[in-house]
Amino acid sequence: MSVKAFDLRKSEKYDKAIDLYRQAIKIEPDNPRLFFDLSDCYSRINQLEQAIVTLDTAILLDNSYAGFYNNRGLNYYKLDNDQNAISAFRWAIQLDSNNWLFYANMALAYYSGKDQEDACNALRTAKRLGLDLTNNVDQDELTELIKLCE
Repeated sequence: MSVKAFDLRKSEKYDKAIDLYRQAIKIEPDNPRLFFDLSDCYSRINQLEQAIVTLDTAILLDNSYAGFYNNRGLNYYKLDNDQNAISAFRWAIQLDSNNWLFYANMALAYYSGKDQEDACNALRTAKRLGLDLTNNVDQDELTELIKLCE
């Protein structure tokens, strides 16, 4: 069932995927990955609060996976809740301090919150850890931040 839901999610049939993930969760209520994938579907249809609540459940089941916190931060960022986004990215970094993506996302949240100094520091760390500024710049805010931090 989760494989079908995954395929539906990949083909952007999010409502159908959500239904299947919910059914799979009834069978495996302790599987944090199902909640993570379900949350991604909610995020993609802009049900960001529901995405966060679903990630909270994944975190309750497994608080050791940094990706859960990163996605929570992204949802908060999309909701313009920069402080909660930064807090979530900090948790992700605490669990995996070598992932450039977490620092790049945190830089965006700092920048959105008008904290240029911390944004530039996080961006520099992301770059040092592997962020390729020539190929990964597909976001207007990140492009602005890169120029500002040069």
